[in-house]
Amino acid sequence: MFSHSVLRRIFSQLCLVLCIALCLSACSLRSVRVVQERQFKAMCAQLRPEMQRRSLLDEQGNYLSSPLPALPPKKDCGETLFKHLSPSFRYSADNPMAAPKTFAESATSRRDVQIRDYGFTLQQGLDTVDLDLIARGDWEGEGQQEWLLACKVTFGGAPVSRTYFLALPTLETEGVLTARPFAVFECIAYDCALHVPQVGESAYAPEAPVFESMPGQRAVTSPTAAPPAMTDAGARKARVPQKREP
Repeated sequence: MFSHSVLRRIFSQLCLVLCIALCLSACSLRSVRVVQERQFKAMCAQLRPEMQRRSLLDEQGNYLSSPLPALPPKKDCGETLFKHLSPSFRYSADNPMAAPKTFAESATSRRDVQIRDYGFTLQQGLDTVDLDLIARGDWEGEGQQEWLLACKVTFGGAPVSRTYFLALPTLETEGVLTARPFAVFECIAYDCALHVPQVGESAYAPEAPVFESMPGQRAVTSPTAAPPAMTDAGARKARVPQKREP
């Protein structure tokens, strides 16, 4: 039979071991500055294996939140992204049809755009583009903090959606902002897959640029189709089951 003093000592030692284990687990994670909680949770669900591999999530899906840096002003962020962010990550550099320099240049009218605090929605013919600033973190693990964005394209002519996850070094209000795609989540109906491009290689088939014109008073959108299914070349690929709606 253990005395009370021995039991207290054992309990104290167990608590100490548990605290050390929790601290070590937290220290192994790279901190993330979350901008939009709901969108960040969706990102964690879609990129969980990759985020765990990069020490942004632990085995239970927890992350280490950081209060820094300060967030960009709400009233300016969505507008800045719309006016200055390049959609070049969606298209092939070899496409003879030049893609628009910014998302703003691809819009026929401001009526097609809804600006939010940290993003925007753009209607392009039958397609819908939703872009959100989600968080700030060190995705590559090289000490470089970048803004993390998600750009979801829903193709109106087919049950296909594609979400590009992007890293943006800065949110300058001058010139063109160029984001780097670091993962692509594509769904064809309820069959979804995560693709992670390797350095210097493309893991997905690019889209064809959509061009709109205004002959007379009527807007005309050139026909477009959903992009072909993504290739496996140079990609880490993971099937992600999706729940069907009742």
